[in-house]
Amino acid sequence: LDATPGSPRYLGWEPTGYFDRWFPCDEVDLRLALQRAHQVYKEGEREAVRWPDAANAHESLVYAGRLPKLTSRGLPAITADCKHHPRNTIDLMGPLLYEWQKRFLSLLRLDRCRTLQLLVLDGSARLARHLQDSLEDVEVFATDAKKLPKPKPLGPLRDKARTSVDYDRLQTAPPALKLTENEFDVVVIPFVLQRLCKGDLKALLSMMREALRCCSGHVLLAEDLPEEQLVEWKQVIQGDWSATILMDGTLPSGEVKDHFLSPICDSRERRYLVIDAASFQDRKEARAVRGFKRSFTTPV
Repeated sequence: LDATPGSPRYLGWEPTGYFDRWFPCDEVDLRLALQRAHQVYKEGEREAVRWPDAANAHESLVYAGRLPKLTSRGLPAITADCKHHPRNTIDLMGPLLYEWQKRFLSLLRLDRCRTLQLLVLDGSARLARHLQDSLEDVEVFATDAKKLPKPKPLGPLRDKARTSVDYDRLQTAPPALKLTENEFDVVVIPFVLQRLCKGDLKALLSMMREALRCCSGHVLLAEDLPEEQLVEWKQVIQGDWSATILMDGTLPSGEVKDHFLSPICDSRERRYLVIDAASFQDRKEARAVRGFKRSFTTPV
């Protein structure tokens, strides 16, 4: 149940993730009233709506305690200690989004005192739509590399409800965001190594630098990376770029059947970073500029 002020809504959450849907409170009340009336006049055994695997007590999500936790607004939240296996990319990023909202988002709101601007690299717009629905006082924008559209039977119906994607803000060769400095409060980089950087770690690092340049608050990175790679990157992020790593952690491993933002559906190592972009400054670039200036001022 969405507890935000206004007309109450219920979120219908189901195992595959394809058919999650918000229902108006009036519609739910009518459905329950019809169900009660049906049970009153129905002869024989009552029908019950059950979770699809509820018949198997050992593998059931319900009885095995593998359903997500609920937030104060009644939304499913997949945390680091949650037993629920991710259905899709949104579930996979659950621990990152949960910890960021719990630890850092409220402080960022207090610092800005306005609606936050969030940019996510998401051509599907599914993650962008989820963020828009689940985050209060946040305006979400999506960008991605432009690709030739693939024919889809339900494309026209799907496009009517999708969040728009601005393909003009991102270029991949070389990686660059066509944005001014500090234009967004939050930038989310979800699984772009294979999707946008073609497996090139240097290109991904350049993408992170661009995100820090365009962000005045937090940069959130989720990727299929071993811990050793992040240790090396931390030296660059904190040493050369003067940015602060607020948090790093692991994401669920194993197969994710609907990993719509990555071609790698099965990975043993997935990690995330939350970076404070407020102090970002490329020291290497600054040193190169100072050296260039000195070459013109040094007497011969």
